[in-house]
Amino acid sequence: MEWLSQITEYIGALAVTMLLGLSPRINTVPPVGFKYPQRERTAVFGLSLGLLILAGVAGRAVWLPGSLLGLPAELEPLIQMGILAMIAFAVVATLLVLRGQPWRSSGWHKNLTRPGIQFGLALVFLTLFLRGKFLTMFQDMPEVALWALLFSLVIGLAEETVFRGYLQMRLISVWGNQKGWLAASALYVLWRIPSWLVFGWGTQAFWIQVALGILQSLLLGWMMLKSRHVLTPGLYHAVSLWVAYL
Repeated sequence: MEWLSQITEYIGALAVTMLLGLSPRINTVPPVGFKYPQRERTAVFGLSLGLLILAGVAGRAVWLPGSLLGLPAELEPLIQMGILAMIAFAVVATLLVLRGQPWRSSGWHKNLTRPGIQFGLALVFLTLFLRGKFLTMFQDMPEVALWALLFSLVIGLAEETVFRGYLQMRLISVWGNQKGWLAASALYVLWRIPSWLVFGWGTQAFWIQVALGILQSLLLGWMMLKSRHVLTPGLYHAVSLWVAYL
């Protein structure tokens, strides 16, 4: 069953994250701090409210039919998710510029880029192996699969910058690691619920997807806590989404 395969993937990713998080290359880099945490709470509240309204209003809308891009209709869910993710990312980028904050305050710390990439790739290969898709990367893939991979990368990196980078780091500065991690994870699940309504509200498939979404959201937040760079959860998020599409 698909859900059992996903849980196996999550367990493997959790184990690898716990091991990689012990790296001294991460622990020797000072954490990013915020001089006025209460101001960050206000920014988080405003951004979160706007994102949830956006997801509720447009989460199921078909903004850009695949036919307009010359792409198959089955890519439309990824296209819509990608559009929403890029809007959210653009809002975060605007906030950083207007408030004069560096990108490292949203999980893009240049001193952690190399371990972030290495840890992210380790999780990518693990996921491909556990889901039986490892050899897919070394075969000629159909064009639709390549487009799906591109959209998955956009979604993974954009959403992780917003939720695990911008929101989680600021929530942690106000409430501490555990509460900040849980709060950011809950916000991401709320952001995703409108897109899960395609399974039908209250159906067994819907609740299974919600349960899996909660587990993955917690896992992604944990990856951010351990790696302290968006690339780690971002790359894992992208390949996990791509494999599910395949």
